[in-house]
Amino acid sequence: AIAPDYDKVGKFHRFLFGEGYRKLWAAKVKVKIFYLAKEKGGMTILRKGGGLQTKSLRLKDGSGNEWTLRTIQKYPEQGLPPHLRVSLAKDILQDQVVTAHPFASLTVPPLAEALMIPHAHPEIVYVPDDPLLGEFRQEFGNAVFLLEERGPLDGEGTDNTEKAQRELQEDNDTRVEQKIVLRARLLDIIMGDWDRHEDQWRWDKKEDKNNKVYTPVPRDRDMVYYNTSGVFPWIVSHQWLKSKFQGFHPAIRDIKGFNVNARYFDRYFLNQLDESDWKEQVAYVQNKLTDSLIHEAIRMMPDTIFSLSGQRLIHTIISRRNVIAKQAMEYYRFISKYVDIAASDKREYVEIFNDSEGVLTVRVNKIKKDDTKGHTMYQRRFDPAVTKEIRVYGFDGNDVFSAIGSGSSPIKIRMIGGSGTDSFHVDADFTGRRKLFIYDRQSERNMFSSTSGVKLRLSDDSTINIYDKKAFKYDRYATLLLANYSIDDRFLFRVGFSNERQGFRKGPYAFYNEFMVNYSLARQTFLITYFAEFKKLVGKNDLGINLYSRGPRSISNFFGLGNETVFENKDN
Repeated sequence: AIAPDYDKVGKFHRFLFGEGYRKLWAAKVKVKIFYLAKEKGGMTILRKGGGLQTKSLRLKDGSGNEWTLRTIQKYPEQGLPPHLRVSLAKDILQDQVVTAHPFASLTVPPLAEALMIPHAHPEIVYVPDDPLLGEFRQEFGNAVFLLEERGPLDGEGTDNTEKAQRELQEDNDTRVEQKIVLRARLLDIIMGDWDRHEDQWRWDKKEDKNNKVYTPVPRDRDMVYYNTSGVFPWIVSHQWLKSKFQGFHPAIRDIKGFNVNARYFDRYFLNQLDESDWKEQVAYVQNKLTDSLIHEAIRMMPDTIFSLSGQRLIHTIISRRNVIAKQAMEYYRFISKYVDIAASDKREYVEIFNDSEGVLTVRVNKIKKDDTKGHTMYQRRFDPAVTKEIRVYGFDGNDVFSAIGSGSSPIKIRMIGGSGTDSFHVDADFTGRRKLFIYDRQSERNMFSSTSGVKLRLSDDSTINIYDKKAFKYDRYATLLLANYSIDDRFLFRVGFSNERQGFRKGPYAFYNEFMVNYSLARQTFLITYFAEFKKLVGKNDLGINLYSRGPRSISNFFGLGNETVFENKDN
């Protein structure tokens, strides 16, 4: 058994904190015993690794391939501030490890293989008190681990996400297989894997003389089939931006909240795919993930574990596969509302065409050494029914931006230059001038052609061309139910709402408002308040609105003017 203590709690504890997969953590299973000297021609330890919740060792086998030996047990206290690591918070977090299925990673390979998604081949092993563990013997001996290769063994090595993004920015001959990224993300949603941030991916690269192509390699499947129940987890999962904890159920309650950890990843690596691409990949995934394949995948778990959880997992996966089309298209519309398009530090030709139906087509081409157009790096049609704003970043290089077409579109366009001499041309027939914004350094010798009516945002501020991959924030709406107590009002009941909207380069929000109705039980009167704030409404100037209306029995204490006043508690 991996961690039988999780199942040694009472009914009230389970009522408060949920059942999760306690039975699986306590179940006895047969696994292979792992010896460093005997495994794969002999393995040596390269270094210790691990994240905020796991401990791991990086290993190298006799053929030079690298492997990761990672704990199945989690240690979430490492993510807590030091003063909380000896508190009740630590115990609660440790108990919630049971929300993770300890054998889930074994079921992923058949599903990923069917979708032609690169994947690891995990194996659950028991590491004894092996002397070859050396200085790590006490920490890693006598425990159950997940053993998997760090990258595809037939590849030339993989890059992490940060390096892949850097390569994409530095060279316009580098691209990503975005359709495979989408395919992998659809599988994440079907399997309930909510923790898909940038560090959960490697990138397999294939190079020839002219191009470099990155293919995604998902890793760290710790949150597959994440299962919550209990009073406290239910409350947490219904809070703002906590819907990622909604759990692995046949229906997906909130697809936008479920994907919050991947909010930056998806907007970067899925920005070239339009609605037809999404529908194509959804159909592909639904067609490949047959009922029989799902049965086969879940059967990869040990028999004991399958008997305890297999049928429920099969039923839930099939249900989520059946509803993925609706959920995927809802998510597509969500991440397509505002789209960032990043060029590279080399030279590009950016063309934005406004057709007669109001659809915008963005095409980005490499500029060759002879100043002619090279291959198309990016192309996508934007439907105004879905997209409200697109932002094209040129980065370095002498880029050319062109806006053409006589159609009328409500989509807002932001052309954002970079270092170098950029050229901005707006065709005489282009009708979307009031929706077109151009940003660049005022001190550079940029060229502007026919930009009358266009909103020029020129500045010597070094941040004018900045590209922040993590600038996106969710809009927020909340219903407020509060109760206060004071000497004057006794119990004060408050009900209302707050609304927070985001905007381009406006922080911490573009617009915020809050409306509250307060009722004093002692005074039997109402107090109505309204607050609103508009960031950078006119230039760099904000606008704030603060209104309130008091009932006839409301009171306001006044103790005099100045800081030296004294409260005299008299009868009158």
